[in-house]
Amino acid sequence: MSNIKESKAEAGTSMTSNKRLLRVDQVWSRKDRQIHFIKSASAKTKQDRFSRYSLVVRRIIDRKGALSSVEVDIKSPKLTGILINIFKNVEGLRLTRSIPMLDVRTFFYARGGLEESLQEESSKDLPDKDLIEDIRTALAFLDEECESTTANLKSLLPHGDIMFDHLWAIFPPHSVLYSSTNALQQPRALGFSSARYTKGPSGEEVFLVSARMIHHSGDKPGWAMETFQIRAFEGSQKIRSLPIYPLQFHSDPDGVRLELLARGHVYLELAEKPTCKDYRDLAVKSVDRNRINGPPRGPPGIPPGMLPPGMQQPTEHTGELEDRFDATGRIMVDPVAFSKHKPNSLLLEPRVTQPVDTKKLTDDEIMLCNYKLFGFSFRAKEWGAFAVSQTTEVAWNESAFDRLILDDKKRRMIRVLIESHRTDDMVFEDIVSGKGQGLVGLLSGSPGVGKTLTAEAVAELSRRPLYIISAGELGVNILATDDRLSMALEITRRWGCVLLIDEADVFLHKRDIADLNRNALVSLFLRRLEYFQGIMILTTNRNEDIDEAFKSRIHFKFHYPPLDAKSRFTLWKDFLGHIPSDITISDLSDEELQALAEHPLNGREIKNAVSCAASIVRSTQEPMTITLLKDILGSLFDDCDQYNKSL
Repeated sequence: MSNIKESKAEAGTSMTSNKRLLRVDQVWSRKDRQIHFIKSASAKTKQDRFSRYSLVVRRIIDRKGALSSVEVDIKSPKLTGILINIFKNVEGLRLTRSIPMLDVRTFFYARGGLEESLQEESSKDLPDKDLIEDIRTALAFLDEECESTTANLKSLLPHGDIMFDHLWAIFPPHSVLYSSTNALQQPRALGFSSARYTKGPSGEEVFLVSARMIHHSGDKPGWAMETFQIRAFEGSQKIRSLPIYPLQFHSDPDGVRLELLARGHVYLELAEKPTCKDYRDLAVKSVDRNRINGPPRGPPGIPPGMLPPGMQQPTEHTGELEDRFDATGRIMVDPVAFSKHKPNSLLLEPRVTQPVDTKKLTDDEIMLCNYKLFGFSFRAKEWGAFAVSQTTEVAWNESAFDRLILDDKKRRMIRVLIESHRTDDMVFEDIVSGKGQGLVGLLSGSPGVGKTLTAEAVAELSRRPLYIISAGELGVNILATDDRLSMALEITRRWGCVLLIDEADVFLHKRDIADLNRNALVSLFLRRLEYFQGIMILTTNRNEDIDEAFKSRIHFKFHYPPLDAKSRFTLWKDFLGHIPSDITISDLSDEELQALAEHPLNGREIKNAVSCAASIVRSTQEPMTITLLKDILGSLFDDCDQYNKSL
């Protein structure tokens, strides 16, 4: 219980504005174990004593006699109303309590609003003199209390500088913050929430800034809070060099707003449902920290913003770290699937704490959408986080199907099957509902004859992403294989992929009474195949020994013989005709290409040779010649005696 003790403390009342400002010390008495307010003026009751003041400034003295903080009680209802309007929609303030109050730093942020209110009220025909006097009292208090801060800011801000002790002054409520300090170096905007000075893990002083953003951590989009730290520095520092700072100090704040608003709309569109995109940049993945030799990592439980530069935060469950990888190619943006397959990933942090209705967001909120979304890279076969700004519409290459070295009759048949399946209209329903609704193809032949290329062309023609998994990835343990196959089929179903199971010999091989585990794998695969509803391509290097049960479940089956000279000539001409336009090719005659085609290379080897030659030509800035191609072939395949002799 508080007690009011009279005192003759000097200068307890400010004389700056008709004695409307009162200063008191809130002191804990060890003698009677109560809080006392010590001031210079006397009064009969607590209410009478304080009601005549507009502001009561309380210095909070702790039990050790040290100054703990300074708080300002707003006694004027009219001034309280002005402050409530200034700090409208700012959460966590104490202006609506029975005794409205603010700390000095928060009061400092009200200066601009108070000056505008004073000008507005003074310009009225019948101004409220009491309100004008209250506002002047508040401004006089700020002039007196924050004199040093105001003077330093006037000196520093015109040059874009700030001192560590004054950082708090440039982070007012309502401010939009800017940062590009992230693994993908993407610009982002966040809404200021709070800031404070504190001690870091090593005892150094830091300034922590908490800001909110719209984030998708696997359930649905919503508000999430992220913390940034600014380590103490000597003297002044450029505001734009800070890891996070108010957007108003950016060199082009209006341009940034437009850019981030446009990106925010893309973010919300991508977050609605699984979406296939083309991507050309690095992405971020979570990896086991035990596989990385790097700087020391902080223990679990330390807020990410508290970690000094070079130290990363492992998750409490898996000890994961962020790592970058090249994700150029086709990706699937799907935060929900990411969280399902990587539920403990550090990338999901911070978690959404307040879901939002994305249809009701304002432009000022949309620009606060995160810079990244989660999904899967088909080329890298990695789950990760992708920069929203680096996603583009998929450029489906339907002409890839026409480039296949395939019999015209077979080509037409596949095209008709694919286009019919694309409509999703079942021409024939199995007796058992849900069975037999997939389109399954089997491609056999030696490596490099076009099996994988056919699957890629089928995916492009059907305008579906290609999800590739090898039999080796599925394994041979029956339980583990069942789980992995179930995951692959679920992903294929959810994303509408074309599924390519490469080197599927172990699942296609004839069952043998002497090999029970293989029999179980074949039976498992047959059962999954029975209810598969998408497009699946199986490849095998062994055309024989295929179990009879698969014949009734495969819609088309092609065998690719070894490439002949005519096929190799077509491939050489095709690959050379599709190299980048910045590479110069000297005129290569059909005779020279025919000579190359005589060498016993498969399609993959021809493609690698052309790719290697293109890289060398781009580096040397010389045209691609037949001599260069022969030299490269000799280097790439110097272990092939037959090839070297042919050269």
